[in-house]
Amino acid sequence: MRAFFRRGGCARYKAELEEETLRAADERSVSIDAELEALLEARKRELEARNERLDHEFAEATGLLEGAISAVRRLTHELVRTLDDAAALVTAQGDARKKNVTSFAILSAPAPAQERRF
Repeated sequence: MRAFFRRGGCARYKAELEEETLRAADERSVSIDAELEALLEARKRELEARNERLDHEFAEATGLLEGAISAVRRLTHELVRTLDDAAALVTAQGDARKKNVTSFAILSAPAPAQERRF
């Protein structure tokens, strides 16, 4: 054993051990790098699929909302037109009543008192 140490065997053994350790660490890092790359690609695909699904849902919801807004606009226009028609009808009936009331008042007014001569 002393001869081993005298010939520098210990230093060579240390160097070989260190080289083997570095080689193993390098292999592990390559393996970890490949695993992480595969995991990253899988996550990217999941994210893209999720974004595509969300974009589809967003487009569908937007279409539904635009349809609902359009329906509310049509109902609002119909309501305004109906209110305008009702206002015109009430105004016309009010004018007709005023004429009827005026002519009725004229017809039913008491005759002027005649002078009585005694």
